[in-house]
Amino acid sequence: MGKHRLSRRKFGRRIITLVVTGAGLQILQTDSAQTEIRVTIDLEDSRYKALHKVGGAIKILPEGSFDPVIIVHLSGDEFVAFSSTCPHLGCEVDLPDADGIVLCPCHDSTFDLRGRYIGGPANQDLPQVAVEVASPTSIRGSTWGQVKQSPSDS
Repeated sequence: MGKHRLSRRKFGRRIITLVVTGAGLQILQTDSAQTEIRVTIDLEDSRYKALHKVGGAIKILPEGSFDPVIIVHLSGDEFVAFSSTCPHLGCEVDLPDADGIVLCPCHDSTFDLRGRYIGGPANQDLPQVAVEVASPTSIRGSTWGQVKQSPSDS
């Protein structure tokens, strides 16, 4: 009658193939959904005032991220950013203390000003985040029309 019947074995193989394929697609979706977080800071913005001095640190939530990032002013024009999520059990770490130690309050893992592992159960560094400092320009606050118009055009 044109009906195609599957044996139990063939039916089982098809189910396993569908499950494995579906799991593979889920893994691909998860991996492709993770994007690299980049942080751009503008030192003229009052939110970043703590970064004006060497050793200053702030915690921000970058656009497109669910995890806060810690930014530290290391020296001169050197800044570093890293995730504030401890790799041990995902607790949020504190800002650096006066000695430059970043502490995870859950299980006392410690990290340095660069987010590098010092001690405790974490056993790895805090994940690094790309950071860029916006350079002040002479045209900031001006519109493109104002910039194009020079005194000799008047």
